[in-house]
Amino acid sequence: MNKKIILISVIGFIILLGILFLMNRTKKMSSNPEQTSLEGITHFPTNNYNSVNVSKSQETGTGNSRPIKLVEDEQMFERQNNPDLFLSNSVPYENQYFQIRSEFTKDPSGHFYFLVYVKGTDKKQSKQEFIKFLQNLRLSDQQIAKLDITYFEK
Repeated sequence: MNKKIILISVIGFIILLGILFLMNRTKKMSSNPEQTSLEGITHFPTNNYNSVNVSKSQETGTGNSRPIKLVEDEQMFERQNNPDLFLSNSVPYENQYFQIRSEFTKDPSGHFYFLVYVKGTDKKQSKQEFIKFLQNLRLSDQQIAKLDITYFEK
């Protein structure tokens, strides 16, 4: 009789742990800002795509702003020397005109390529908005022309 009670208690404890594990996992998944669309493309909420967290002391110029300067220097270097890497760090991104994501390929030379899904009925405007997005990231027209970009229509 005691063995049955112990066995039932152990099984109940294991079931309870399983339930707690699933509840915790569900909670983590619901708090994750990442979402996956039906096409299997991972995207994030459409916050400002060029934002950097800055403390109050860094906004006012007081305190230690050196870490922000280092990040800006690194971004400038990547933007000038590796625009594909720079852009890949700014995506995935989505707005009402387009959705962009990046992939890496080893062939013919290792680089990032970009898949752009244009939305809406005016595809020309959507592509223009995408180019504005790239220009707002301070990529030059020459850099944009050299990027490996494939457009798709939704």
